[in-house]
Parts: sequence; structure tokens; C-alpha cells
Amino acid sequence: MKRRYILLLSALVLFTGAVIMTGCPAHVQPQTQKYKVTLNSGKHGSVTVNPALPEDGMVEAHTWLSFTAQPDEGYEVDTWTGANRNYPDNTTATLTVMADTTVSVTFKRIGYSSEKQKYKVTLVQPEHGTVTVKPALSEDGMIPQHTRLTFTVTPEPGWKVNKWTGAGIWQDKIGYDVENNEVHLSVTEDVIVSVTMIEEGKADASLLKIDSTGRLTGVTNKYRLKGSLALPNTVTAIGSEAFADCTDLTSVIIPDSVTSIGYNAFYLCTGLTGVTIGNNVTEIDESAFSGCHNLTSITVPDSVTKIGNFAFSGCKSLTSVTIGKGVTKIDMSAFSRCNKIETLNINCKTVPYLGMTSLKELTLDDNVNEIGEQAFYSCTDLTNVTIPNSVTKIGNKAFQGCTGLTDVIIPDSVTEIGKAAFKDCSNITGLTIGKGLTTIHDEDYYSNEFPFDGCNKIEKLNINCKTVPRLNIKSLKEVIIGDNAAIINGYSFSNYTSLTNITIGNNVTTISDNAFSGCTGLTDVIIPDSVTEIGASAFASCT
Repeated sequence: MKRRYILLLSALVLFTGAVIMTGCPAHVQPQTQKYKVTLNSGKHGSVTVNPALPEDGMVEAHTWLSFTAQPDEGYEVDTWTGANRNYPDNTTATLTVMADTTVSVTFKRIGYSSEKQKYKVTLVQPEHGTVTVKPALSEDGMIPQHTRLTFTVTPEPGWKVNKWTGAGIWQDKIGYDVENNEVHLSVTEDVIVSVTMIEEGKADASLLKIDSTGRLTGVTNKYRLKGSLALPNTVTAIGSEAFADCTDLTSVIIPDSVTSIGYNAFYLCTGLTGVTIGNNVTEIDESAFSGCHNLTSITVPDSVTKIGNFAFSGCKSLTSVTIGKGVTKIDMSAFSRCNKIETLNINCKTVPYLGMTSLKELTLDDNVNEIGEQAFYSCTDLTNVTIPNSVTKIGNKAFQGCTGLTDVIIPDSVTEIGKAAFKDCSNITGLTIGKGLTTIHDEDYYSNEFPFDGCNKIEKLNINCKTVPRLNIKSLKEVIIGDNAAIINGYSFSNYTSLTNITIGNNVTTISDNAFSGCTGLTDVIIPDSVTEIGASAFASCT
């Protein structure tokens, strides 16, 4: 009976279990739990993980991770957090993932306790100054972490701070005073603190950017470039916009090693008052010194062959300019808007139009061969000009409108005078023309382009050229024709009614047709023995 009962009970249990299993879904598995593992490593070392963490850091529960630290040379593991360090090997630690965990490791210098971490602070004393530190550095220079140090420099007379390194490094940013005599440092690592000094008023040449070819391409910080600057001899060229907008630059010495000054090189250097250009510069490019408002004088050396367009445009304080003999091309706007230039010394072979209408004093040196077209057009304040014996040609309108001129001597070397060369120089009273003149341009009586048209105060003329041309100077009262003259051209002095006295040189052979016709003021004429021919009406109507 007992055995039967047990069998029935077992059958019942099996039946009940079958019913329950029949009601459950097939193949359902519980979801795997994951946790986020984050890894942080401090300075002076790195950490690897095995197995590697996925990108999102999510790791399955119960995963066993092994961490291995690699300290930098001279450092060792200090602390692990979030993982179990393996003793005695501090470089490894393990973790069985059971929750979100951050694993961190820090490093320390070998031989120092993390509780009293120290770093070495080295002070380099500058030339031309002395630095003190508070609190004072220990003999070994080892300073506890996070100690705040104050460095103070006392410059020698005539010197100032140029730049700190190692301490107060934030001052290198634009807008901060890099010339501070006092800076601070919070000790967080080994550091060398130094300061460089610079003479008062001198700019820091270490700010210059110079490429491998010697080309100066710019400056690292234009706001720190202050005072006078002497470029090093390693510079071979000054590139485009190299010093543009360096407004605190006051003077520049360009050495002989430099051969060219590029486009906009010193554009808007408004503080610049003086520039020395080296003797090997051959080209001053377009707008090189444009807008240098305080530049007062400039000397262009003999080596320069070209001065570009607008090279000195807008240099409104420029009063004196010297241009050497090597210049073969000056673009016409090179000195535009330079309205205070009063003195010009120029020695190039051909003097071009410069637009310097404010000129008062002009020196043409012995290398000048030609005074170009409109070279000194309308320089109304110019009162005196000496034309050297090297000049052979005076171009069209070269001195037109120079109303301040009172006396002009054209030397024997001049062979050609262009049309309207001295037109409207209304205050010239004395004129001397040397013996070399052979060509007077535009002798058309009705052209109004004679070289001296509008010069209505010239009363005396000394002329000694081989052939005396027609000049159309009707105000003349006295004419002296020198012994070099051989021919007096037709109509040369026709209708000069104010002419009262004429001296004809002893070598004149021909007085051409109408040469003195209508000279009603003449009362006495001596024709020398040398004259062999007198043209028709040569003295007609000399009543």
C-alpha cells in the first residue's frame, strides 16, 4: 500500500511539471548585464588594459580585467584607484567588473614620496640684470608641489626685460605686458626659469622669422617689436608685408647683406622715423614704405636700380630725399602724397617725374644726364636750380610752372631743350644758354610750346650755342651772343620791341632772314668782321 502511494505521488509531480513546462516560451535566455569602465592615467606615464576596452567602455559583468602601467623614465607608479594593485609589482592591477568603475593611476619621481612630491626649479641669471626669488630656492632647487614662487629682476641701467621663459608664460599672449619685472610660478613640474634683457629703445631681433634662404618673412609678434631694430647680417631679403603694421618700430638699419625690400614690407609702420638702407639693395618694391607717416628723411643708395609704385606714398612727414646714381626706374607715384619734401638730392642718370611740388632746394649731381619730362613740373617753391655739366638734355615741361625760379644757367653740356621746358616760369629775369645747345623743340611760332614761353620777366640773355635759335622771349632788353656762335637763325629775335642792346660774337658768320626784324628799340648795332652773310630783312623795321 505504501509503495502504491509513492508511485502515485511521483506520477502526479511529473504530470504537474509537464503542464508547467508546456506553458513557458521556448529558448528565452536572461540578458547579460554590462557596466562602464573608465580609464584615467596621470602625467609621466601610460596604461594598457587586457582585454582591451571597447570604444564605449561597456564591459560585461564578471569580466576580469588586467591593467599594466608604463611609467616614463625616472618615474614609478604612485597610486591605483578603482582596481586592485598587485603586490609587490605596483605596475599592474586587476578588476572584476561588478559596477560602473573609474580606474586611475598616478606616477611619481623615483625616490620621492607622493605625500611630499617635489620638483626641481632651476634659475638662470641674466646678463645685465639680477633675479631674486621669494621664497628663496633651496640649494638643491627641490621645491614642494604647488609652491607659489615670485621672481623679480632688477635690470642694469639702460636695460629692460625682454622676455621671461618658464615663469609667467601667460604673458606671451597678446594683450599682456611681457616686459614685467616681476612674474610668478606655481610649481607643478621640473622647470628652468630665465629672463632675457634688451637695451632700452632696442627692438628684439629674436622675434624675426627668417627662412633657410635668409629671407625675412615676418615677425612672431608685431606688438612686441618696439624701438630701433638692426637686422642681422643673415638676412638677404625682406619679404612682402614682413613688418606691415609694426606701429611701435621707430627705426631700422638694413644691412648690406639685403638685396631687396618687398611689397608692403614696412606698410603703415607709423612709428618709423628713420631708415638706413644697405648698400646692396637693388630694388624697393611697390608700397614698401607706404603710410610711414613719421618718416622724415630717406637716402636711396647707389645700388638701387628700381623704386616701385607708391614705394613712399603717404610719408607725409618726409622732408628730405636723396636718390643715388644707380636708379634707372622710379614709378611716377613713388612719392605721391608726400607734401612736405623740401630738399632733394638726386644723382640718377635720368631724373623722372617725382611729383614733389613742395620742393625748395634741388641738387642735381654729376651723374645726371637727362632731366626727364615734367620732372619738376609746377614746383612753385623751387627758387634755385644748378644744372650740372653732365646734363645733355632737358625734357619737355621739365621745369614748367616753377614760378619761384629767378635765374637759370644752362651749361655747355646741354644739347637739347624740350618744348615748354621752362614755360610759365614767370619770375626768371636772367638766362644763360651754353655753347652746346643744338636742338630747341617745337619752334612753331604758333605752338605756345617754346621752352621759355610765359617767362615774361627775362630781360637779359647770354647765349653761346653754335646756332642761335628762335626762343620767343619777347621781354628781352639785352642779348649777348658769345664767340662760339656761328649762325643767328631766321626770326630768332624778330619783333623783340623791348630789345635795346645786342652784342654779336666775333665768330658769327651768318645773320639769317628777319633775325632782328621789327626790333624797334635798337639804336646801335655792331656787326663783327666775321659776318659774311646777312639775310633778307635781317634788320627790317628797326626804326
